[in-house]
Amino acid sequence: MAEALVLEGAKWVASTIISSLLKEGFSYLGVDVSTKLQNLETTILPQFQLLIKAAERSNEPKSELEQWLRKLKDALYEAEDMLDLYKYQLLKEKVSDLNTHPALKRFKKVARKVNAKVCILSPLKIELRWSLNKLEKIANEAEKFRKLLKVQIGDITTVHDLRIEEQPNVTTSLPPLAMFGRDKERDKLIDKYLLDQSEASKVGKCYSVVSIVGIGGAGKTTLAQLIYNDQKVANHFDIKMWVCVSRKLDVFRHTREMIESSSTKECPHLENLDALQKKLIDMIKSKKVMLVLDDVWYDKSTNEAKWENLLAPLAIAGKKGSKILVTTRTNDLPMSLQPQYRMLLRDLDENDIFSLFKHHAFGGAKSTDIHLRKELEDIGKQIVQKLHRSPLAAKAVGSQLSKKLEPKFWRAALNRDNLRDAQQALLWSYQHLHAPLQRCFAFFSLFPKGTSYKAKEIVYLWMAEGFINSSKNSMRLEDIGMNYLDELVSGSFLQLKYKTYSMHDLFHDLAENISKEDYLRIEDDEVQEIPPTIRHLYVSDGSLLENNTSLNKLENLQTLIVKGSDSSSAIDHLFAAIGKYRKLRVLDLSWTSINTLPKSIGDLKHLRYLDLSGTKVAELPVILGKLYHLQVLVTPDYRATTLPGSFKNLISLRHFKGNAVTSLPDIGGLTSLQTLENFHVKKEKGYDVGQLRNLNELRGTLSISNLENVEGKDEAVEANLKNKKYIESLVLKWGSRDERGDLDREVLEGLRPHPDLIKLTIHGYKSPPFPSWLPLLNLSYLKFEICTGLEDFPPTSDLYALPSSERRTFSSFPRSELEMVTPAGEGGGRAILPHSLQSLQIIKCRRIKSFVVGAGDLPNLGNLIKDGYFYSFLDALQPGRIIIFPWSLDLSLPLRICGLA
Repeated sequence: MAEALVLEGAKWVASTIISSLLKEGFSYLGVDVSTKLQNLETTILPQFQLLIKAAERSNEPKSELEQWLRKLKDALYEAEDMLDLYKYQLLKEKVSDLNTHPALKRFKKVARKVNAKVCILSPLKIELRWSLNKLEKIANEAEKFRKLLKVQIGDITTVHDLRIEEQPNVTTSLPPLAMFGRDKERDKLIDKYLLDQSEASKVGKCYSVVSIVGIGGAGKTTLAQLIYNDQKVANHFDIKMWVCVSRKLDVFRHTREMIESSSTKECPHLENLDALQKKLIDMIKSKKVMLVLDDVWYDKSTNEAKWENLLAPLAIAGKKGSKILVTTRTNDLPMSLQPQYRMLLRDLDENDIFSLFKHHAFGGAKSTDIHLRKELEDIGKQIVQKLHRSPLAAKAVGSQLSKKLEPKFWRAALNRDNLRDAQQALLWSYQHLHAPLQRCFAFFSLFPKGTSYKAKEIVYLWMAEGFINSSKNSMRLEDIGMNYLDELVSGSFLQLKYKTYSMHDLFHDLAENISKEDYLRIEDDEVQEIPPTIRHLYVSDGSLLENNTSLNKLENLQTLIVKGSDSSSAIDHLFAAIGKYRKLRVLDLSWTSINTLPKSIGDLKHLRYLDLSGTKVAELPVILGKLYHLQVLVTPDYRATTLPGSFKNLISLRHFKGNAVTSLPDIGGLTSLQTLENFHVKKEKGYDVGQLRNLNELRGTLSISNLENVEGKDEAVEANLKNKKYIESLVLKWGSRDERGDLDREVLEGLRPHPDLIKLTIHGYKSPPFPSWLPLLNLSYLKFEICTGLEDFPPTSDLYALPSSERRTFSSFPRSELEMVTPAGEGGGRAILPHSLQSLQIIKCRRIKSFVVGAGDLPNLGNLIKDGYFYSFLDALQPGRIIIFPWSLDLSLPLRICGLA
C-alpha cells in the first residue's frame, strides 16, 4: 500500500501539466512547439497513466520506476522555477519602463532590439532552454519503461476508460444534505437534548455531555450536523457553537472558533487566551448553550487541565441545561467531557448504504433512459457490496461515478481490487481527479486536521503555488480555483460547512500519505530534523524552530507557514535562513511576534503570497518593491502600517488587504488589483482619487475616504467609478466637518458608480441635493450616515429596489418589474420608491424630518430605521399619511405610533 501511494503521490506529474509547461516555456524561446512536442503529446504522455497502472499490477520491482518519477518531478519543478525567473525578468523590465522618462524609454527599447540581434540568447534564456530540454528528455524516458512492463502502444486507448477527462466537470449546485438510515438515532439524540433537563443537575454542572461514537467515515459528523441544524434544537438553545477539535487540542484556537461560530463573524484579534475567554464569557453569559465538539481525539497523556481550561467559560457563564455534543472514535474522553449519554453508531444496513450511494451517483443526473439507469444500478449494487458499509466511501465513489454514467466505466471500477475497503475506495476516487486537482488536494495535508478553510484564502494559496492551470481557459485564476473547490466538494473530498470548508480525517490521512515526500507539518517538538527535500512546511508555533539547524538546508522550500510565535530568538533564527529560500512562493508569518522584515525578503523573486496579519510590523521595507511576482499582500489588521514608495512596482498584485493602511502611494499602475478595501484621498501627488482611474478589475467592496480632499467634479470623474463594473458595494466618505456647499455636491456628482452597483453607503455628505445618478436599477441597499445637509428625498428621481438591510440578501429588481410609487405631497415634489421596499436606514441626517406616503404605497415596508430607532409601518400605515420623525417624543420607548399629522 505504501509503495502504491508513493506512485500516486507523483502521478500528477505524469499528465498534460508537462506539455503545458513545455509549450509556454518554448514559446518564449521562439521554438515551434507544434512539431517539437508532437511525439510527446500523442505517444509519450498517454503512456504515463498506463505505465503507473501496469506498475501497480506488475510483480517487477518498482524502485527504478519510482526513481524515474521522482526525477521527472524534480525536473518539472526546476523548469517551473526557471520559467518563473524568466517571467520575473520581463516584469522587471516592465517596471523599469513604467518608471522611466518617455525619451529614455525609446532608447531602452532600441537597445534591447540591438542586444537581441547581437546575443541570440541571454544567460537566462540559455538556462531556461536547458531546463526545458532536460524535462522533455526525462519525459521521453517513459519509452523504456513501456518495454519493461510490456505495455503495448495499442493499449493507450484503454486509459481513457479508466480516468476522468483532464478538464474538470464543474458543478453549479451541490446535492442537498441527506441522511440515510439514521432517523432513529437523530430523533433519540434530539429527545435527549430537548426533553431530558435533569442530567446537568445530577453532575453539578450547568451542562451535560452526549457523545456519538463510531469508526472513521461512519457518519458521526453528518448526524451531528443534522441535529445542530434541527429547528427544535435551534428554538431550544440561545447560542450554538461548532468546533472541530481533531487530533490536537489547541485551547487558544478552539476558543477563537467558539466565538466565531456563535456570532458568525470573525473573532476580534485578541492576542492572549485570557482576553479571548472573557470575550466568550460575555457572549454566553446566562444563556443556554449548545456546543458541538466534532472529532475529539483524547490522548491520555494530554493534560486534563487543558480540557478544563477550554470548557471553563461555559462552566462559568453558561445557563443550566446547556449541552455538549461530542463525536469521537473511542469511548476514552477527558473527565470534563464524560458523557451522561453515549450512542454507539451502528453500521448502516445495505439498503441505506445503497440509497446513499445512489443519491451521490444519480443526484444530479438528468438522463431519462430507464434501461441505462437500471443497468447502472445493478452494477452499483455490486460496487456497494465491496465498500464494507462505509458511508464516506459510498459518497466518494458515487460522486466520482456520477461524472461518467457509462456501464463500461462502472464495470471497470467494479472489477478493480482497490474498492475492497474504505481507504482503497477513497484512493480510487483520488485517482480519478484530473492532475491539477490532485495537486490541490495534496496541499490540504499541510494543515492540521480539523482546520476550517475559507474559500478565498485557499484559492489564493493555490494560485501562488502555480496549481491552477489556465493555459486553455480565459477565466480568471480565482474563478478557476473556485471551480476546483466545487469539484472537490462534489466529489466529497471536502465538506462545505457554514461558508467554510473542511476535510474528513480519512481523506486527510490519504492526502498526507500521498504527499509526505514534499509536505511536512510540525506541531510538536518531536521533529528535530527537516528533510532537505521538503518543499512545503507548516509550523504551528515558531518556537518549535528554535535551534533547528536543518532550516539552513531547505533550498527547495516553496511554502513556509508559521502560525504564531512569541520567541524572538526563533524568529531571528528563521530570518537568518530565509534568504536561502530562493524558491519560496508562499510566506505566512501571521500572528508571529515579528516587528520588521529582513532585507533578504527582496531576494525571494518567486514570492507571490505574503501574510503579515496579526504581526507588529509597522513599516514595510523599500526592498519589498522588488517582489514583482507578488499577487497577495496582507498587512496587520489593527496596526497602522507604512508602505514604501516602491509599492507602486508590485504590478502583479491582485489582492491587497490592509484595513489599517491610510497611505497608498502611486497605485495607479497596479492594474491587476482586484481587492482594495480602502483608499484614502490626500492633497498630495500620488494620493489623488485619480489613482483609481485604470483599476477597473477592482471588485467586491471599495471604500473611498477623505473626499473633502477632492477639489471638484472634474477631479472626482478621474476616479472612473462608472467603469468599475465588478464593484458590488461602494462607500463614499467625507471626513471633514466643514460644509463646502456646492463643491461637495459636484464631487458626489462626479463619483457616478457603475449602474450594476448593489450596495451604496454615503457618509458625511453635507450638501442638500442628491446626485442626478441615484436611480440605479440594481441598487438593493442604501444607507445615509451623518449626511447633515440632506433635507428630503430627491424630487423627480427613482430609488430602486431596497430590500432589508438587516438580511443583507441582495436581489435585483429590473425596471420592467417595478411599479413606481408617487407619494402624496405639495409643490409637485415626489419621492419615488418601489413597492418592494422593506427597510431604509437614515443615520444622523437631522434635516430629514418627514417621510411621505400615498395610497397603496410601500405595502412591503416593515421598518424604517432613523438614528437607531425602529418605526413600524405594519399596522399604522394608511393612505395619504405623512410620517413625521417626532424629535420631541421620548424615543427611548418602542415607537409603534406612526402617521402623526
